[in-house]
Amino acid sequence: MKLHRNGCTCPNSRALIAERVLEQNWSLTPAAAAAGVSERCARKWVRRVAAGESLADRSSRPRRSPNATRRAPCARDRRAQAAADDGRRTAMSAGAPAS
Repeated sequence: MKLHRNGCTCPNSRALIAERVLEQNWSLTPAAAAAGVSERCARKWVRRVAAGESLADRSSRPRRSPNATRRAPCARDRRAQAAADDGRRTAMSAGAPAS
């Protein structure tokens, strides 16, 4: 597993944080201080263990990109665009407005 260069924890230390809080009844603040992480970070790992999720690093890739560049048009899209262009050219050559 490739760890983040600036990361303070690995899956084993994350499990230790969660074990201390959930099983050994440490409060969150001392468990976080012992691991050298923030309370917020420790809370994240404890919640993930409590939910039964993995302690491995998650991907930072977005699950969806609503404003991403459009995919390449398929043949049907190209034909529709060509037909629209032909219609505009025909209308313009007849002296009618394009829209």
